[in-house]
Amino acid sequence: MKKLPPWLLNTACILAPILSGLSLYQTVRLFLPLPAAFVLYGIAFVCLIIFCIRMPKWLVGIFRRVTGYFRERFHGVELFFTNRVLRKIVIAIPGTVLGVIYAGLNAFLGIWYGSAWNGTLAGYFLVLTGLRFLILHAYRKRNMELRIYRTCGMLLSVLSITLGGAVILLLHGSSGKTYPGFLVYAMAAYTFYKVYASIRGMVTARYQESLLLIAQRNIGHADALMSLLCLQTGLLNAFNGKNADFAMRMNGVTGGIVSLIVLAMGIRMILMGRRRMNDDSNTYSR
Repeated sequence: MKKLPPWLLNTACILAPILSGLSLYQTVRLFLPLPAAFVLYGIAFVCLIIFCIRMPKWLVGIFRRVTGYFRERFHGVELFFTNRVLRKIVIAIPGTVLGVIYAGLNAFLGIWYGSAWNGTLAGYFLVLTGLRFLILHAYRKRNMELRIYRTCGMLLSVLSITLGGAVILLLHGSSGKTYPGFLVYAMAAYTFYKVYASIRGMVTARYQESLLLIAQRNIGHADALMSLLCLQTGLLNAFNGKNADFAMRMNGVTGGIVSLIVLAMGIRMILMGRRRMNDDSNTYSR
């Protein structure tokens, strides 16, 4: 099959955001007749697929050029790429800071609205932030890796039980607060970032044997799952106020699934940590 010419692919990438915006505008305003709208949707869809395929290659190329430029001129940048501990610490800083801010926001909302649900969220995200600090500390002391890994598994298991209690609060209407629109949008932005970070961590740690990387990945999963549950409750409270029974059922089902997944991750980490400890003991005894 003959490949498409590069100029055509580049043109499709340039048109992708424009046509996507027009498609959204058409959905809201209906300014085109139906046949023309279908043509617009089809072309926008094809351009968007091409854009999504080619954009990572562009970004990787730009990233390599920029980092190569700075690595040649600044020792600190070169140290960042060659020192594994420093790189893990620096990469984890934005997510940790966002976690603290998000926990503080939920604590404020819990006090302001008198919501036990938001108070539970604040405690949940603070514990996850504490686990991230433990992992960063373990990167500097490799002999603590197994102990920190098991501790993370135990705390995730406890968090899943706490999350189950929070779901019960949801079912009893303790989340029935309608937040201002800007807070809902902030929750959505935070959630999308966490989902992206969780997927990225899953990909990067997929073939790694380091327990710390696996623990860091699982904490990211727990963070992203809880963020999705928070976003769902916020959206249902903001835009589905007339159907409270539906919102309650959806929150209960999603919350139960999230609790079970976090519990399964915690138990798996405990069992894996115990197995690693037994293997190390058998190796040492020999």
